[in-house]
This record gives sequence, C-alpha cells and structure tokens, in this order.
Amino acid sequence: MLPSVIRHNRAFARLWGASAISNAGTLLTYLALPLVAFAETRSGATFAAVSAAELVGTIASMLVGGALADRLDRRRLMLIGDALLFAAAVGVGLAVHGQLWSLVVALALVQGTVGGLFAANGALLRDIVAEEDRTQANSLDQVSMNVVNLVVPLAGVGIFTAIGFTPIIIIDALTFAVSFALVWGVHDPAQRGSMRIGIGAAARTVLLDVGAGVALARRDRYLRWGVVSGGINGLGNGMLGIAVVPWLAEVRHLPTSAWGLIITGIGASGLAAAFVAARIGSRIAPVDMLRIGCAFACMGAVGFLGSQPLVVLALGVLCFGVGNVFVGIASATITQSRYPSDYQGRIGAMGRMCFFACNLIGVASTGLLVGRISPSWLVSGFALLLIASMALFLWALRFVDEPTGLAVERANVTDEELATSG
Repeated sequence: MLPSVIRHNRAFARLWGASAISNAGTLLTYLALPLVAFAETRSGATFAAVSAAELVGTIASMLVGGALADRLDRRRLMLIGDALLFAAAVGVGLAVHGQLWSLVVALALVQGTVGGLFAANGALLRDIVAEEDRTQANSLDQVSMNVVNLVVPLAGVGIFTAIGFTPIIIIDALTFAVSFALVWGVHDPAQRGSMRIGIGAAARTVLLDVGAGVALARRDRYLRWGVVSGGINGLGNGMLGIAVVPWLAEVRHLPTSAWGLIITGIGASGLAAAFVAARIGSRIAPVDMLRIGCAFACMGAVGFLGSQPLVVLALGVLCFGVGNVFVGIASATITQSRYPSDYQGRIGAMGRMCFFACNLIGVASTGLLVGRISPSWLVSGFALLLIASMALFLWALRFVDEPTGLAVERANVTDEELATSG
C-alpha cells in the first residue's frame, strides 16, 4: 500500500513525482554535458571545465534562487526551471550535431544557474504537507533521490555505450517536460507576490532578502552551526571522491571497480533507510532521528579509518548510507517546523551552497595532494571530518528550542516597500 501522504495529498504526490523525474533528468544532464564536450574536443581539460562549470553555476545561484523562492510563487519558479532545463537539453542535442562544444560550456552554466530555482521544491513541500506528515514526505523524497542515484548513472552510461548521445538527450528533455506537466497541477497555497515586478525592484528585493537570510543564520545558533556542519561534511565528501580510487588500489589492494560497489552500497542502504523512515518516521521525533543518523554516520566513518578489515569497511559503507539519509530527513523536518514559510527557500539554499562550495574545495585541494600524501591519510581525513561534522550537528541540537528572533524582528522586505520601489 502506498504511504498515506501520497494517497491523501494529491499536491504532494504530483510534487514528489515531478521532483523524482526532474532529479533524474538533472543527473542525466550532469553526466551528458561533460561527455558531449569530451566527445567533441577529445580534451580532458574541456571535460573538467564543463564539470566545474556545472558545480560553480549551482553554487553561485543558490542564495539568489532561495531568495526568489521566498519572494515569488514557488510553483511558477519550478515551471520556469523545468522549461529552461528542457531548452538546455535541446541545445545540447543541437551542439552534438553542430560540434559546438562552446555551447555545451554555456549550457553547463545555465544548468547550474537554473538549479538554484529548485530551492523552491523543498520550500513548497513545507506549504502543502501538514506538519504531522512531513517526516514521511521527506523520507519519500530520500527514497526517490536514492533510486535516481542508483539507477540513472548505470542506465545513462549503458545507453551512451550502446547507442550514443541522442537517446540520452531525448530522455533528458522528456523528463523535464513530464516534470513541467506534474508541477502545473500543484497549487502554491501561499500565493506569493507577482512575477510582474520591475527589474530594479526585483534586484533590490533579492539582495535584501539574501542579506536577511544571512542575518538569520548569524543570529540563530542552531542554523549557524548546522550550516557549518554541512560545510565540513561537504569538504570531507570532496576529499573522499578524489582519494578513494588510489586508496582502494594502493592501500586496500582492490580493483578500482570496488568504488562502484561502495557507491552502490551507500545508495542501497540509504534507500532501505528511507523506506523504513517513510513507514515509522512519524513515530520518532525528528530530533531523535537526527541523533540516530549522526550515530550511524560516525560508525560509517570508522570503516574508512586506516586499513580496517574488509568486513568493517563493508559495514561502514552501509552505516554511512543509513546515517546520511536519517540526517537528511530529520534536518529537513526540523527546519520546516522551526522556521516560517517565507524563509524556507533561503535556509535550504544556504545549507546546499555551503555543502557544494566546500565539496568543490575538497575536490580541488585533494587533487593537488594526491601523489604527495598517502591516500590512506586523505581517506582518514574524510572520516575524521565526517565525525567532526556529526558531532557539531549534535551540539547544534542544544539550540533547537531557542527562539529564532523572527517573531520580533522581521528582516524581509515588506510588500509595501516592494511596491514603492517599483
């Protein structure tokens, strides 16, 4: 039987389906763009440039996308995002046949920039799902995310190897078209503002709203340390992504294909944890789920310390996947309950931006250190950073019951100010 939040909440069912399909298309685009660039130029530098452009574009757009999601109609923003991503997929298809790799670089930047608009997704979920159902809704989001992460890379590479780019581009464009159709049927109950504001007023509002979100993070200790914890986690994940292959080969004496098994193990255990949370999550307080998730993540980190027996590494991989999912579900549910709707976009954007920015730093710095420092030290560094981030998140829970200050001081630009500035 389907979970109750899907059976009884049509708006969430549409949003969940749109999110899953759009995430699949986004991941497929992330995989296809660098491959297209490499196929046209046979240049590893171009491959790296497009991959970096995707991530840099996403980081740069996060705060602006979060501010827009808090100011404007979130449903409309998601429709715009799907439409632009559909156009990007079509553009990639034209670039393949026209051998215009420079267009692919531009589209990678567009892809990253549009990603900021999807800060609206989590914020809209908070508006259309009752508080008692949010743990289950966030769990289902994790289910779809883990399914996408398990299936899409294997399917995308398989399709590319067998019959080339064209089917990937067609599938990619279709995912965004289907997502657009599903989002069209979702109603945003908040009815924020109007899309017809002047450019000057919109720019002024976005900058002020971004500043208001940053100010909230500075004065709210739970949010501040939660964002810092996410950044430390992102740094460690970036290190692992680069150091793990030489670590497997030189220290563990395993084939590089073992990295695929690790990714699969993390995804499969995370998927199982999300299913469990969807079934019983409503019976567990989000704070307790967060504590359980942090404990699992720390146990997972132990498997990557030094040269543990293979069984310890395998158990560590499984615990890591479970911990990541529980922490993600619980932190999203706490944020949705703790902060008002008109800050949800910026809060989610700040967390993701900090994670991705630190992830990029971890990738770049580890790339420079590989070959100079033992891979064992680098992977152990990831494990220690993961433990530190979870410990910091647990410490942040001390402040979860503190008032945010938003009831006393509203830092948002008011609608009256917006009207007079236009």
